[in-house]
Parts: sequence; structure tokens; C-alpha cells
Amino acid sequence: MTPTATRSERLRDAGAGVTLLAFSLALWFVLIPLYAGGHGDHTTLAEIAAIVIGSLSALLILLAALGIPSASATAAEDDPFLDIGGEAEPPRLILLAAVWGLFVVGLSYVGFYISGGLAVAISFLLLGIRQPLRIALWTAGSLVISYLVFDLGFKLSLPTGRLIDALLRAGGS
Repeated sequence: MTPTATRSERLRDAGAGVTLLAFSLALWFVLIPLYAGGHGDHTTLAEIAAIVIGSLSALLILLAALGIPSASATAAEDDPFLDIGGEAEPPRLILLAAVWGLFVVGLSYVGFYISGGLAVAISFLLLGIRQPLRIALWTAGSLVISYLVFDLGFKLSLPTGRLIDALLRAGGS
């Protein structure tokens, strides 16, 4: 027999599902077209992320509607994404989604490397990793791998951002 979720668990799950669904729709219809140059090959990863987030949030809403708890009573002790630390504090998953949403917005202004580096570093902090050297090495490593794969491998230049372009033009003249 499947356990039934309490009213507060159903509301929590429905609220998280609606929030994440809204984020995925905003990512697909607003953030990608406005800040990442529209849909196409260069936004495949962002599109996949929007589809996965939207699908999982729809599943969470469905579970809440059916009264099936999304987590066991002890799951918050084992999973940092479920530890909400109080009624008003949003789960880490929503904070991570917001960080990566800001990453998409940052692509247009400061480019991939600055916004990506900040997003990776902040994600580590949200996940509870506090060693500065470890964060710096993983962040630098992810940016170097991105450069090697996209710029050198696929010959796709990653966005540099309007502010960085303006600084480079000002420095070159």
C-alpha cells in the first residue's frame, strides 16, 4: 500500500513543482530566446535542462495531486536537496535552478566564462562544499574543458557578453 502524503507535504510538493515548472517555461520561452541568442544548436544543453526540469516538475505536481509523498520521512536527512531548514526557506534545488537561470541571463552581459565560473562556484557553495581551493580547481577545470570542447573541438565560440566586448573594444582603441 502506498503511503499518503499529508496536506502540508502535498502543498510543499505542489509549490515546488509549480515553481520549477514556471522556471523551466521561463527558461524555454524567455531566457533562452532573449539572452542566449534564440533556440538552435548553441542552446541544446539549455533546452535539455528546461525539458528535464519541466518534466520532473510536472511529475512532482502529479505526485502531489495523487497524494503520493515525493520523499520518505527520513529523506531530508540523506538528501541535501530536500533539507529546507524551515518553512520559509526554499529548497536548495530551487536556489540552484535560480543560479543557473541567472547564468543564462549573464551570458548576454558578461559571457560564458564569467557567468559560468560564478554559477559553478555558487553551486558548490549551495551544495555545502566550502574548500576554496577545491571550488577554484573544479571551476577552472570545467571552464577549461568547456573551452577545449566547444572552442577548439566544435569550433563554436562561446558568448563573450556585451560588457566584455565593450571593454575589449575600449582597451584595443
